[in-house]
Amino acid sequence: MSDIRILKPGTAYELTHTLVDREFSFRPDHRRDNALLFEDCPAEALEDNNDLTPEPSLLNIIGFAFARAAELAPIRIHSVELNLNHLHVTFSVTRQQLVFVPSFLRDAFSLIATSINRRIEREGHLFAGRPRISEVADDARALHLVLYGMTNAVKDGLTESTRRSPLFNTYRTQALGQTQRYWAIDWTAFDVAGGWKRKTHHPKRYLRWLELEIYPLPSMEAMTEEQRRTFFRKQVQDLEAFHAKNIKDAGRRFMSIDELFALDPRDRPRAPRDKTPKPRVHASTEALRKAVIAENREIEKAHRIASIAYLAGDKDVVFPEGTFKPPFLCPVWSG
Repeated sequence: MSDIRILKPGTAYELTHTLVDREFSFRPDHRRDNALLFEDCPAEALEDNNDLTPEPSLLNIIGFAFARAAELAPIRIHSVELNLNHLHVTFSVTRQQLVFVPSFLRDAFSLIATSINRRIEREGHLFAGRPRISEVADDARALHLVLYGMTNAVKDGLTESTRRSPLFNTYRTQALGQTQRYWAIDWTAFDVAGGWKRKTHHPKRYLRWLELEIYPLPSMEAMTEEQRRTFFRKQVQDLEAFHAKNIKDAGRRFMSIDELFALDPRDRPRAPRDKTPKPRVHASTEALRKAVIAENREIEKAHRIASIAYLAGDKDVVFPEGTFKPPFLCPVWSG
């Protein structure tokens, strides 16, 4: 049986999602002079003075997917970081945003999967199962997980610097205050307006730009923007130095940018994966972790009681806040 998903307003959550067979489908594929364009796309494709149709890079696909999902189903995204075959996201929700989480996840990961499958001509599921979402019990642990995710590629020896990494992350917004904007062509609007049947019609007219907005963690909201950026840069630099020392002491080296770009998106790690159980709760102390688990058990009990009543026909039963109704399945005879 799947765990009951419990979402609490004002609480941070860590999300991790792994690709099928751990394939390197997140390897970089952008132009070195324009990170938002696919490597084979002409550099001037986004300019207005030509009829070239731009083709998005992986970085742009990821950024636009999260920005579009947040536009349709607003939640508070605190960080996003990609490794070659998995990603890390931290987020939280207000009480009004609780209902948006399932839609946000569906919209973001569906757009990522369809875009990448089309790019590398593959079929089937891109992601391996459901995303792993774990509650973060306190601000200190939430900050630790944001920094862990942001420097994950450095820890794995894929890049020496988070700031100069060719893999997707939200460092530029969090550490430098730079806006991260991404684009997509609204092909539905293009087709409705006549599509390719109109000779003077071009999809570039339907180019949409969206900003991926990143929110500070609750523990950092009292800081000024400059204080947050300075603090974030210093913490990332310290972790990068720590990881660099570990890699050197282990006799390993960092991959070069050219080596990352040369990876086959269908390739995968040679070493088997060390499977670990999903953490029920992330917490800075064992006492806090146990207290939150005990609290969640009571919520799960109340959810089960409500689910039994709901499936028995009581459509007005009240579910605990931050939980979701079970699917109501109707058997159909097809014989």
